[in-house]
Amino acid sequence: MDFLVARKHMVENQLMPNKITDKSIKERFLNVPREFFVQSADIELAYSDGIVAIGKGRTMLSPMVQARILQELKIQKTDKVMIVAAGTGYLSVIISPLCKEVFTIENETSLRDVAIKGRTTGKCDNIHIKAGKPEDGLAKDAPFDKILINTPVAFIPEKIVKQLKDGGKLIAIVENDSGILEVTRYSKNGKTIVGEFLFNTKGTVLDNFAKEEKFIF
Repeated sequence: MDFLVARKHMVENQLMPNKITDKSIKERFLNVPREFFVQSADIELAYSDGIVAIGKGRTMLSPMVQARILQELKIQKTDKVMIVAAGTGYLSVIISPLCKEVFTIENETSLRDVAIKGRTTGKCDNIHIKAGKPEDGLAKDAPFDKILINTPVAFIPEKIVKQLKDGGKLIAIVENDSGILEVTRYSKNGKTIVGEFLFNTKGTVLDNFAKEEKFIF
């Protein structure tokens, strides 16, 4: 399989027809080798338009969904970004040159190992890979201009919301009471959090963010 050709087809056939207009995002998806970050047994599916396994029972969202989320996050060059449940680090490498710093939190060692290799290969020195419970975030490194919770969740922990800078934005894929996953962008203004529905998607809620301790804005 020619992965370079596959990346080009991914951008042309999945991203461009689906409202991805940000040139820098399209360029990053074209240049970052997605096949490096998926489970080896599913490497041929790396550029498919669906969810793909990355190991340890975890999955990666489709390229179109990932690109739309990043575009809606509106990352700036001066931004300090946190990616929660970062997995193998694909999105951290994607956004590395688009922001000032990227902090990731992941509890699975084997997934972090892939992320560390990806950071080195991509020469992304501004990515800080941290071990820990994703639901705790990274309080010591807060506050963050932008936060992405990189997995479907049933609740957003209040401690993560507190790590968002005033005026910052957080995007999460939140399961509603009907079991539908809604990609939602939250904006913080003082103690006020305002959510804006963006679009629906598919996926599986990570156990760390199951129904218990549900936090509602």
